[in-house]
Amino acid sequence: MNHVHYPVNETAYNINQSCTIGSNECDSAKGLFCNSSRCQCDYSTKYWNINFEQCQQRLNYSQMYVLDSDCMSTLICPTVSSACNCPLSVSDMVCNCASTKYYDSTLLQLNRASLSGLCLTSSNYTCLISLYCNADTCACPIGTIWIAANTTCVATGYIFFIAFPFSPYV
Repeated sequence: MNHVHYPVNETAYNINQSCTIGSNECDSAKGLFCNSSRCQCDYSTKYWNINFEQCQQRLNYSQMYVLDSDCMSTLICPTVSSACNCPLSVSDMVCNCASTKYYDSTLLQLNRASLSGLCLTSSNYTCLISLYCNADTCACPIGTIWIAANTTCVATGYIFFIAFPFSPYV
């Protein structure tokens, strides 16, 4: 019986080690391949899990993360739990949506509405963070005005201070 012996890759380089492009020097069991002369994960869909020391699928909404790059590229990883105000309750250090977006009940990421935009009265998170939903329309709270350049509502006294700052040298 004839056995064919294939050369075994005994190097199995680890993450970020130098490699020759086109070679199989990187540890494929860990999901690594040679990219730009370095052993790396396919970062478009994967991340390097430092605990398991292997490439893993990027994390989705509300999954725990270690580094920002662990989450899917359309998500952010806030260190403050209230940064997104998404409809699902999330805690610190979990993948979350950007503050200008929210997730609907089917986990579809949508843009928050701006001033006078349509919203769901039962769900203030469908408006940009400083706005609230009043009769299906995003509005500034009473005592505030909309500053389009900052896409936020601010107290009217604060605007007066910005426009006419007090200076003891005038």
